[in-house]
Amino acid sequence: MNSAGSARLHSRHPAGTGLRPSIIQRATESLSRAQVRMAREAGLYPFGLVLAHPGAPGGTGDAKDGLLNFGSSNYLGLSTHRAVIEAAQEATRRYGTSTTGPRLFNGTLSLHLQLEEELADFYGKQAAAIFHSGFAANGAMLSALLTPHDAVIFDRHSHISQRDGAESARIPIVTFRHNDVESLRRRIEGLPLSTAFAVCLDGVFSMDGSIAPLRQIADMTAAYGGSLLVDEAHSVGVIGATGRGACEHHDCLADVDLISVSLSKALAGTGGAVIGDQAAVEQITLTARSYIFTASCDPAAMGAALAALRILRNAPELPAAARRNGQRLREIVADCGWQAIPGDAPIVCLPVRNRISAVIAWRSLIDCGIYVNVAVPPAVPEHGCLVRIVATADHSEREFERLHSALLKTRQKLRKAHNYSEFRETKALSHQ
Repeated sequence: MNSAGSARLHSRHPAGTGLRPSIIQRATESLSRAQVRMAREAGLYPFGLVLAHPGAPGGTGDAKDGLLNFGSSNYLGLSTHRAVIEAAQEATRRYGTSTTGPRLFNGTLSLHLQLEEELADFYGKQAAAIFHSGFAANGAMLSALLTPHDAVIFDRHSHISQRDGAESARIPIVTFRHNDVESLRRRIEGLPLSTAFAVCLDGVFSMDGSIAPLRQIADMTAAYGGSLLVDEAHSVGVIGATGRGACEHHDCLADVDLISVSLSKALAGTGGAVIGDQAAVEQITLTARSYIFTASCDPAAMGAALAALRILRNAPELPAAARRNGQRLREIVADCGWQAIPGDAPIVCLPVRNRISAVIAWRSLIDCGIYVNVAVPPAVPEHGCLVRIVATADHSEREFERLHSALLKTRQKLRKAHNYSEFRETKALSHQ
């Protein structure tokens, strides 16, 4: 638009007339933004804390020296492993810092192909495709293979990336009760016989640490002619005898049509991947927008993930160590009087009353030198706030002892806060 055209546009809609709302002004006046600012100023904002070493148990935060990290998905401790770091450095020296383009143009490196080949072999599948994130991989897996005439059935706790993929492609969505196979059966039977469908869910659910009953789900999905897609982001490298996830744990790898994994957790890189039959994977790479229209993963991330995968395949003791430390974490939580959500993964989630309780618990643990995650809506349901603690293979007994002490102190603080809250509510009712 030339300057004359711009002037005419502004003359029709002068600033400040209120004829049309400004999205920037709306953001400036947002109540949620004001609440975040107040929380930050009070030291009660639990998100985006700067950590010097985000993946290491002993990562130090800007806010407090000696902060122990019990909130990382670096399940095997490989993001700080010397061989993984050296592989990332060598990849950068050889290929530079960025691919500068998508896979279909100039963005394919031999590292991408090697990693895809080794991921497919690791899972006993025909092919794999790498995406710039696990979020993108999940969306591509659904949007490329299902249509608005089909249906996708999610566990109610399925990751939001799966739902986003379905919604972007306008695929009809059905949900079943969390880890409830009978609820899944009813949902399948409610579909028209002419409707193709896929069941899509997490192997390990990131917001409660539970493992999906995949053996029963695989049998039921096959019996009704559906496809099964499993997101192993939080189970690869941790669950299963060789770290191949919940599918291996439930002995149903051969019955799962597509598996998605994250490369940024146990595999110490950045990105995600979809793994399965050659035809399905090829269809995804030919049609998925998140594969076609974005630059491919950078060389350092691919070098790191490839090195981490090779270490995992040669060190089955690493997944065992992660699971053992997960069990130790559950013992500590129970000994401190907390009621954790049941599960077998090294993700241990503690339900709390509300957002305020979650922030009080987080702040108390920070003051004790412990970093954990806080889960509040929309990551969880409105009344499902959680304190989320994660064990890795690298955590030591001394670090668990520090966590034990911090959890005891935090439980006492929460009890006092709840008692005070109940006292105020009772007093208010007595004056009505």
